[in-house]
Amino acid sequence: MIEMFNKAENEMLYTDNKVEIFNDGVEKFDALFEDLRKAKHTIYVQYYIFKSDELSTEFMDILKSKAKEGLDVYLLVDGMGVRKMKLRDRKSLEEEGVKFAIFFPGIIDKINTHINYRNHRKIAVIDKRIGYVGGFNVGDEYVSKGPMGYWRDTHLRIEGPAVNGLAWRFFLDFKFASDAPTKGFTTEIFPELEDGVDINVVTSGPDTKADSIRNGYEKLITSARKELYIQTPYFVPDEGLLKAIKVAALSGVDVHLMFPAKRDHLFVHWASLSFLGELLKWGAHVYQYEGGFLHTKIVIADDYLSTVGTANFDIRSFELNFEVNAFLYDEELNKKLKEDFMKDLESCTEITKEIYAKRSRFTKVRESFSRLLSPLL
Repeated sequence: MIEMFNKAENEMLYTDNKVEIFNDGVEKFDALFEDLRKAKHTIYVQYYIFKSDELSTEFMDILKSKAKEGLDVYLLVDGMGVRKMKLRDRKSLEEEGVKFAIFFPGIIDKINTHINYRNHRKIAVIDKRIGYVGGFNVGDEYVSKGPMGYWRDTHLRIEGPAVNGLAWRFFLDFKFASDAPTKGFTTEIFPELEDGVDINVVTSGPDTKADSIRNGYEKLITSARKELYIQTPYFVPDEGLLKAIKVAALSGVDVHLMFPAKRDHLFVHWASLSFLGELLKWGAHVYQYEGGFLHTKIVIADDYLSTVGTANFDIRSFELNFEVNAFLYDEELNKKLKEDFMKDLESCTEITKEIYAKRSRFTKVRESFSRLLSPLL
């Protein structure tokens, strides 16, 4: 897997990293805001969605305060995700010294003509020493104050050489989106840690030679010998990934897939049910999470390999979006991610073959129709 990432996009393996897992938005943003307030030199922030609300106001106040202190503060937001960020907030950031840019902005504000090619990455880098990557965007709903109720997601806080990979990705994205002057990128040297986590920071998008994150998912699936765990808000795999999961189940791998009972995109949700239902007959275990909205993107294989990041298990993430995932090689971290999965099972209902067979005719029709649209979803 490491060789595949390196040959495809020159992705490096970063050893000796310290990793902390966040599953709750309040805890994640509390930790991030504390790190931001302690920043001494640089702050890089990149999110797909950045809204104007209570959480984002606190976030922006910190960024403006650090810019006033003389730090180099950068904020990059996607052109679709910036639509709910007020124009006055954007101007205020720039007036206070924050270097602000929009990735693929629309011709008209609030109406983005670039439907595809979204920058779905969520990255924060503080002083090039601490990095964050995962599924949480910026808005009140991501701290469970929205219509979806409790927001279940996964984010990583990283200290160590892998932060260089996140910083480099941010630097490239910001340079693409803005003509604003940026200081030259330099890598940082980190002290060696005992029993540190090995990490590949893997990015993919329409501008890459290989669909590295998609290929990494397939490699995780095909490498599994005992157990495979997948959590995703959307399950719209291509034919190769679907077959890989089938083969894993047929080979005796205990396959578990979890997705949300609540839906935010109807056709994607119905298409997901169609694909997941097909896997039931091959022995896979499928669960609907009912404790809120499940937005986490995780694949875990056996005791050592896992990935956490921004890429959903769907064609859009694999081929059209700009994504970033951390591929992790560590037994202790795998154990923690599995424990989180098992805890989530307490809020799940398992969809058995018997339950799936009792779907109404209308449900079957809408799932089949949605599946036909799956390459476009």
